[in-house]
Amino acid sequence: MIDLEALKSRLANYDPAAPKCPLQIARFVNYAPDHITSLDAEYHDYDETTYVPCCRLEGHEGECQNGRQVMGWPDFETVSQLIAEVERLRSINDDYLLEMGRQHALLRDQQRGENAERVDVVAWLREYAFDPETTGAEMRLLQNQATTIERGEHRKEK
Repeated sequence: MIDLEALKSRLANYDPAAPKCPLQIARFVNYAPDHITSLDAEYHDYDETTYVPCCRLEGHEGECQNGRQVMGWPDFETVSQLIAEVERLRSINDDYLLEMGRQHALLRDQQRGENAERVDVVAWLREYAFDPETTGAEMRLLQNQATTIERGEHRKEK
C-alpha cells in the first residue's frame, strides 16, 4: 500500500508556497594554483566564500541543504492532485466497506432470526409427531417435514 503520509512529507519540500529556511550555507573554496601551498603567504588571497540559501522547509530538523533531487515530471501540482485523488478514493472505499459491513450484519441477524424460527418449527413438528393421538402415517409425514425444514430444503430458491 502507498504510504501517503511519507509522500506528502517529502513532497512538501517542493511546495513553492511553503516557507523556506531563512539560513544560508557558507561554501569555502580556495582557487590557489597548484604551485602555491597552504603555507605560502599568498595562499589565502585565493580564498572565496559564497553563500547559498537553504532549500529545506522552515524549522527543518538536521543540517541545512542547498540541493535536493530534481523533480521533473510529474511536477509538484500533479503529484499533489494524485495524492488528493488517492485519499478521496480511499475515503469512498472506507465508506463502501463500512456500508457492506452493516449490510452483512443485517443479513447475519436476519439469518439468525430465520434459523431460530426454523428450530422452533422443527421442534414443534417433532413434538406433535410423537403425540399419542398421531397415527403412524402422520408421524412419518411430520418427521419427514421436520427433517426437510431442518436442512433448509423446504425453500425453493431460484
